[in-house]
Amino acid sequence: MDISEKTIITTRPDNSFDKTGEILKKEGATIISYPMIEIHEAELNTNERQIFEDINNFDR
Repeated sequence: MDISEKTIITTRPDNSFDKTGEILKKEGATIISYPMIEIHEAELNTNERQIFEDINNFDR
């Protein structure tokens, strides 16, 4: 498919590592970055941290 005259809007966060946009640009598409979400590092309390540490036992 020829995408050389297509415009594609990406909604990933600005700091997201995404090769899709790079690939599409190489194929000739115009990419517009329009981030829709913002990702922040979570500060977990002791209970939440324990849940993640035990995640492999969740369904046992």
